[in-house]
Amino acid sequence: MGSRARGDWASSSDFDVVVVVGDYVDPIDVATRVRLLKGKSVPLNVVVLRRGELGDPVYAEMLRYARRIC
Repeated sequence: MGSRARGDWASSSDFDVVVVVGDYVDPIDVATRVRLLKGKSVPLNVVVLRRGELGDPVYAEMLRYARRIC
């Protein structure tokens, strides 16, 4: 995950997007809304994390090469 953020992507690579939401927001609802916005031609994986999950070591490794886009 994150090859586009690292800069070592191939033409077939998808975009991995992490959306961070408040602890009481439904992550499935947010992921569904993002997928509806993207269009079919964009290869996109969406991961929605609640703020309280950001300290998890697995997510910390996943976010190691993350780049903030908004």
